[in-house]
Amino acid sequence: MHDPADDQVRALRTALTRTPRSSSRELARALGVSQATLSRLIRRVSGDVVVIGRGRATRYAWRREIEGVEAIVPVYEMPDAEGRPRHVADLHPAAPDGFVLVSRVPDVPSGWFDDLPWFLQELRPSGWLGRQVPALHADLRLPPHVNDWSSDHVLRFLVERGSDGLGALVVGAKAFRHAVTMAQAPPGAVSASERLALYAARADAAVQQGLVGSSAGGEQPKFLTTRDDGERRVPVLVKFSPAARDPVAMRRRDLLVSEHLALRTLAEHGHPAARSELLVGEARVFLEVERFDRAGPIRRVGQIALAWADAQLVGSSLTSWTESTSALLARGLLSADDHREVRWRQLFGRWIANNDMHLHNLTLRLRGATITGVAPAYDMLPMAYAPQGQGELRAVAFAPQPPGPEDADVAAPALEAAVDFWGRVAADERISAEFRAFANANRDAVVALRAGLIWLPE
Repeated sequence: MHDPADDQVRALRTALTRTPRSSSRELARALGVSQATLSRLIRRVSGDVVVIGRGRATRYAWRREIEGVEAIVPVYEMPDAEGRPRHVADLHPAAPDGFVLVSRVPDVPSGWFDDLPWFLQELRPSGWLGRQVPALHADLRLPPHVNDWSSDHVLRFLVERGSDGLGALVVGAKAFRHAVTMAQAPPGAVSASERLALYAARADAAVQQGLVGSSAGGEQPKFLTTRDDGERRVPVLVKFSPAARDPVAMRRRDLLVSEHLALRTLAEHGHPAARSELLVGEARVFLEVERFDRAGPIRRVGQIALAWADAQLVGSSLTSWTESTSALLARGLLSADDHREVRWRQLFGRWIANNDMHLHNLTLRLRGATITGVAPAYDMLPMAYAPQGQGELRAVAFAPQPPGPEDADVAAPALEAAVDFWGRVAADERISAEFRAFANANRDAVVALRAGLIWLPE
């Protein structure tokens, strides 16, 4: 026998699929029923309806299914110090293709998201390492190129294999259980004395497997591991140069050494920077960088690229770090000290010929979904000298521009740090003679800017 209530359920589903986040008044009008009838109908299909908000602000959405993903996906945050993980929110896939996030803690917002929530975007596989993910997890039957992944593809990967992503957040019960297992029994580590041989083998294996190659972004080949210092285990990221001795390979070596020197310069001038160590082998140079999203092999530190935070919280033109952090400061989402640090870092980068300071190369600290500061510097090097396209080396006309009056308070110390950096590059025998000559000339060009500092306002 036909049940008219079934027609109402179908009508409710259609209405919420067409217009998610509808209020009860809007739904009652769309279905042509009273508020009381609508309330009874929603109670009847409560398992299929997601409630957003409370009181007069209450809105509704219809659940949708994603293959391999539970209907309600828990989101956890791993601790960065002594303490226990937090269950910070529940994620509900909702029709037609969005998500409802229901918060369980004050520092994570509830609401509707057209894509995965912005503070989960850092977990999306990307870059050189991310391109390997589809092949390494072929059993998940995801598209072969991560740039083609939809938010549903990303979520399927996270709940199955996302237990060790960037930052502190873990999505899904299965991934969380695996993260806890890893915390209780951390994976093996490479002893400091054996690193060079093992790193060489890892790099050679990557080449043999066809994992090393140019990409649209030209990312540096790398791998992740853990270093055993005897007293502690340190998660690290290891970049490596080509094994060849041609001009392009030598330039890659020069840039890895320069990156190490830039991070050391930053730290010695009192600015937070990722800790790094350079290992020179017979065929390759390895730059080992300690991960700042980890606090030892177990604890984790929340983070998000400035690009993702800007897209959700600011919506700037994405043209510079300082434009974005200035907008965050104006909205009370970032401190004046943090914005000042970014202004200093951007000037330093400009004066060491880093033309790749995009918004994915600056990271913010997170607690839940709340920004707590700026993470240490990384990927800071003279990228203007990086091989282009198919590996061409082009001439670089380095013409450092003087600071503007808006940076009068950070210009002098940033300038001295840049002078120091170029001096270190020019004196380092691990760098080619050609690149040391560039460094000498660039140091002179930066030194020449000192004369103009007297014209900056106090």
